[in-house]
Amino acid sequence: MVPTDLRPSALGLLLAAAVVLSGCSAATGPLGDGQQAAVADRVEQRMNDIDGFSATRTNTVTVDGETQTSRAEVWIRPDTGQSRSEALSPERQAGDVTVVGDDVTWYYDASENLATRTNVTIPDSTGAGIGGQLSRLVEDRSVVYDGEVQLEGQSVWKVRLLPGNESDDRITSNVTMWVDTEKRFPVQVRYATSGELNVTATVHYDDLTINPGIDDARFTYEPPANATVERNSVDLRTFETRSELVASANATVPDPEVPDGFDFESGSTIDGAVSMQYSNGSASVSVTHAPDAAGPPSDRGESVSVGDHDGRYVSIGETGSVQWTCDDGRLSVTGDVDRGTLLTVAESIGCP
Repeated sequence: MVPTDLRPSALGLLLAAAVVLSGCSAATGPLGDGQQAAVADRVEQRMNDIDGFSATRTNTVTVDGETQTSRAEVWIRPDTGQSRSEALSPERQAGDVTVVGDDVTWYYDASENLATRTNVTIPDSTGAGIGGQLSRLVEDRSVVYDGEVQLEGQSVWKVRLLPGNESDDRITSNVTMWVDTEKRFPVQVRYATSGELNVTATVHYDDLTINPGIDDARFTYEPPANATVERNSVDLRTFETRSELVASANATVPDPEVPDGFDFESGSTIDGAVSMQYSNGSASVSVTHAPDAAGPPSDRGESVSVGDHDGRYVSIGETGSVQWTCDDGRLSVTGDVDRGTLLTVAESIGCP
């Protein structure tokens, strides 16, 4: 099923702010190292200037030739992660509302008159440092400036971010951005991946307003008086060391043998599932154990063996994933490294 509403993270969306390229409009083509470093600095500066924005957003997602489009009015505070989306189309979604607040997320399904409230416990640091993260992503990509062009009668800068010597699994293989020359903000961002699935996702903004002074009330929600209300809770905890993760987790924590140069970066638990992130500074590998997940992994991808267990290998863009099932749940090893490395890490875990 193709997703009907693409909701890119603030990180992915605001990656496009790399086009605050002072001085880059003089010539087209790949940027030199000095120019790229300047872009990274200006990304961080630009993020500090953006408290929020509002717009009409059109999402177009194509997966292996199947396309779906949706439109919504949105209000977003990138650095805090707060957002509100009110769906306009397609007709079956019109009137749906999604509100992400500080610790509560609401989703209202207008056709069912059903409101779902989810309490989410998220560490204060989760949404911090967007500008710094973006600047590092720009440093890790090759930035190509294609000049000033017209997009639906609007003057924009066209910029592409292509895979460089270093990569990061938080962004896709290729990103193309069309940036308003006055507002210096992306009015259109296109993500393209290839691999097991060929995916193209385009986010387009009309009626964009930067720093409109969004009222805090936008990020609260009161469902209709006659709506059915369901309540959920999500408990997310993060850890700086593996020993802290092991001491706190209810599930068995895998002990993978990661490649030389990879170190433990962070760990987390969410509703019983355990995840660990390892990095060598330019590539990353994550290991997840979901004890409540039952049944075999998806039949997508390539059949592989993880010790005595059947598994699947799936790739999208630069990111690959090995998934397999044990008696006490499902495991996965995911990262922007080669297939053989992922399989070796998976085999070192087996069924913990």
